Amino acid sequence: MSLLRPIRMRWQKPHRNFEYPVDNKKHVLQFGQYGLKVIGNYDVRVKQIRFSAKQIDTHERMIKRELRVHPLSKGIVHFWWRIYPDRPVVKLGAEQRMGKGKAEVDHFSAAPRRGQILIEFSEAPRKIIQDVAEKFQKICHLRLKLVTKPRPTFFTKPLAPDVVERLSRKSPAVPGIGLQQIYDD
Repeated sequence: MSLLRPIRMRWQKPHRNFEYPVDNKKHVLQFGQYGLKVIGNYDVRVKQIRFSAKQIDTHERMIKRELRVHPLSKGIVHFWWRIYPDRPVVKLGAEQRMGKGKAEVDHFSAAPRRGQILIEFSEAPRKIIQDVAEKFQKICHLRLKLVTKPRPTFFTKPLAPDVVERLSRKSPAVPGIGLQQIYDD
């Protein structure tokens, strides 16, 4: 079993990062139609839940099994993880005394923030994704929300055939010819 870990790091044992309350980069679906978004943890006393590389691997196997054995599953369902264990976690030995510097890296973990998408799914009915999301939510102790890719709010009108013909006749390399001039003709 190969666990996820970064290939190269700038510092082997960095300080802990400051936890920003909301993630503004990874809150949009990029690969699939559905996603599981973090909206908080169940335990208020815990500031942030971390997934170790071993936990991510176990969750991945659980999700694959659930997608395979679900009665509504007809074909292949693709899913992508949007978290990666890139934070080193250091740990001293079991009966070591205090001091002697910082300990060695024990494992790597990922800490999903509020608003971040954990997993994206595609090519599956919504019912399957809801069932998998419920089981995953019980295991990972996070409050999750099933999000879907937004539909476009506007549609562009197709160009009229005569406009397309005029566009194909006029060279785009000629300066000063734009769509506004073509519509004004």
